[in-house]
Amino acid sequence: MNHLFFSFANILRLFLGFASLLIGMFFLISGITIFIKGETNTGLIVGGLFGLFPTSVGIWLLNWAFKEANKHDEQILAKFIIKTAIAQHGKITPTEVALASDFSIEEVKQELDLLYTQGLFDLQLSEEGITVYHYKEMLSIESKKNAQDIL
Repeated sequence: MNHLFFSFANILRLFLGFASLLIGMFFLISGITIFIKGETNTGLIVGGLFGLFPTSVGIWLLNWAFKEANKHDEQILAKFIIKTAIAQHGKITPTEVALASDFSIEEVKQELDLLYTQGLFDLQLSEEGITVYHYKEMLSIESKKNAQDIL
């Protein structure tokens, strides 16, 4: 998804990831330069230990930050879809949700399909052949009035 959200923790991961990546690249290039000059052991230590390790940690931190940002984005989309379904009396199409948000139709369709596989939505076909998603947990006003106390 294209709408990334960065919390304080993710901003810290990004900062540390970029810093580790830059430091690692500096030592990696230094190690290669030392290796080329003929000091093989020193070049391998500087490049391998001080170069590859921080570079790997930096890549890992950056990957983690972007995965967390995408996860948060999917949660926002799922909540938006459910709120839109409730406002539309339980029935929506991907196009309706996409037009009411900044998400693409494909992003909305993927999330609706995921929510369908989780059992939150049913699929229906309109007379025009359009797939309509029906939010299962939507109760009518009459059903809410007739609800009984559990305890």
